[in-house]
Amino acid sequence: MLKNYINWLKKNRNKPVFRMIFIVLIVTFTTLTINIIQGQIWLQFLISFIAAFIIFTLQMFSDGSYVDYTSFIVVGGVALFLAFIMVVLIKALFKNSK
Repeated sequence: MLKNYINWLKKNRNKPVFRMIFIVLIVTFTTLTINIIQGQIWLQFLISFIAAFIIFTLQMFSDGSYVDYTSFIVVGGVALFLAFIMVVLIKALFKNSK
């Protein structure tokens, strides 16, 4: 399965829109599921961070663009930012639905 994912990323390397939509959909689905089941903000944040970090790491390994520890730090920072945005969006969506 991982080999198929890496091959798909290599074929769509020049299409960042597809990658971003895929990442946002996975993290949003995970965050929504956790929010419905648990309702705990820190758990949502952690799940969103882990999902984003794994996806970005797989993407960088498939591209061959992991250079050294600074790439690891940048990916972690981007994953933290994406997790924060997802939690804020989910809170805003559920606040308006009540």
